[in-house]
Amino acid sequence: VLLSGYIGQQFFLQERSRQRFYPLVERILFSQDHRTMDAVESKETFDLSDKFRQRLRETNAERERTQARIALSTDQLQRMFKHVPKRPRETMQQLDAKIA
Repeated sequence: VLLSGYIGQQFFLQERSRQRFYPLVERILFSQDHRTMDAVESKETFDLSDKFRQRLRETNAERERTQARIALSTDQLQRMFKHVPKRPRETMQQLDAKIA
């Protein structure tokens, strides 16, 4: 008797929650608001992907600018080391002074 009362109570609670839940689901699924909400969500998702693409382009452009600056600085350093001014030649007197 207790078990059947428990089962009856569970059935009643399930039926009651079903009565509350199903109209809500139907309202959400078949309402105009839900379709609008889907469109808004997909638009936000689309905008998010555009933002990610834009961020990637900006990051790549920044990386290219940095790489160009590094290459320019490297070239300047190589030219600077390559074109070191030569020491002036020593005169005959200076060479004789070193020997003596």
